[in-house]
Amino acid sequence: MKKTTQIVLSLMMIGVLVTGQNAFAAGKITNESSGSFTIQNNSPQEVINARAGQDIFIPVRLGQSIEIGAISLVLQYPEADLDIVGVEVASQNGFTEFNTIKGELRISWFSLEKINIEAGNAMVWIRARLKNNIKAGKTMVFIPDPSCSLADASAMQINDLSVILPIVKSTEAAVKHTVMVSNYSFTPADISDVIVGDTIEWVWSSGTHTTTSGTIPVLAAPWNHIISSGNAKYDYKVTKQGVYNYVCTPHAAMGMTGSFTASPGSGVGIPVISQDAVQLEIVPNPVINNCQLNFNAPNSGQGEIVLYDLLGKLVMHHELPIVLGENTYTLSVASLQSGEYLLQIVDASGTLVTKKLIHR
Repeated sequence: MKKTTQIVLSLMMIGVLVTGQNAFAAGKITNESSGSFTIQNNSPQEVINARAGQDIFIPVRLGQSIEIGAISLVLQYPEADLDIVGVEVASQNGFTEFNTIKGELRISWFSLEKINIEAGNAMVWIRARLKNNIKAGKTMVFIPDPSCSLADASAMQINDLSVILPIVKSTEAAVKHTVMVSNYSFTPADISDVIVGDTIEWVWSSGTHTTTSGTIPVLAAPWNHIISSGNAKYDYKVTKQGVYNYVCTPHAAMGMTGSFTASPGSGVGIPVISQDAVQLEIVPNPVINNCQLNFNAPNSGQGEIVLYDLLGKLVMHHELPIVLGENTYTLSVASLQSGEYLLQIVDASGTLVTKKLIHR
């Protein structure tokens, strides 16, 4: 059986060298073995909580440390609940392909350069999206097919492996959003469905980078953390609504930047029209394209203008330098759909005033 596998992988290697294309292609996995993968049940299974519509990264971990040169995975997944968006292998080298058909995900990877996978680490990350109509409390699992296999750098099949796959559960509570950090990008680079109380987790994939806050909401905590093989994860708890921009400091000039936008969410509550001492005048209101905001501030400092729809979703965010006394600011809402919105002016002490804005 090992000999058969070696011949198959050698032919694939020749195809790569001759054509320059990925001959180890998804949908054409030709391993003839009866399979050598088993589910590892001797440790608690990882659980990933996610909301409807959220993108998640699902790790495929190995139970032992090995060196690999080729991957052939066939996984059954709940097609009615999940869409497969992408696949990332723990290597920047080689050729990766994947496809899906009728609830089956096929992943193939081949490289002339072997990769070392430590026990418990992910060899593959599956990027999936929960469908919008999924109900909270549903459990989803990935099941490996017996035809799954790995090969070492000599194209010989590796036997007696255990694979660790997490459980995915749908929820309406706070969740974790994963950002993969590799050369030279954050994936995803922008997340728009964050809710206050969620956690952003940066996970190392390759290279040495940082996640460093740039412009963030007033009162939000800044951060600066190295992401590398020795510092593989960093978690940030989101406590303030608004737009958060961040960079990889050494690679920002190469475009390695990211952002996420946090809304208050149903658990925090929709802003209510206030009766604060600070009086806000919106002229005109209703607004067609532009309006002028006039208000008196009790303090000076950096502030923000935030705009929510009536469901509590953050739709606009602007930084606002506030001076003591009279303030005037021109706001454009031309990019928004017609409707009613709640506008807040926030400074370092919290929300100064909330008022309804009508856009026509």
